Amino acid sequence: QKRELSGPPKYFTTDWPAAFRSAKTLADLEPSVIATGHGKPISGPSLRDELSLLVEEFDTVSKPSHGRYVNDPALANEDGVVYIPERGNEEARTVAAVALVTTLIIAGFFVLKTNRGRAA
Repeated sequence: QKRELSGPPKYFTTDWPAAFRSAKTLADLEPSVIATGHGKPISGPSLRDELSLLVEEFDTVSKPSHGRYVNDPALANEDGVVYIPERGNEEARTVAAVALVTTLIIAGFFVLKTNRGRAA
């Protein structure tokens, strides 16, 4: 893998405020090397600048613009998950869009079938 510093994985992160605090804490520690378990360890003079940039641009670069956990994190403790936010309007809009497209495809199929029947 190439050397790359990036934010947390969008598909696994359920608490974006905590993820930001972790990135900020790491940047404040001013490490000379980081080895996250993903990819190669990162070191060198630019590491601190890259960490600072990650924190400064966290909301626009690392954090997704929408999603179930973006503004309302899931919560867990030593006993397990204690809170999962309700699904937002994103899912309802997706379902509505799929239903609309499906309806248009079916209507188009029937129009084509009707026109073919008239042409024959």
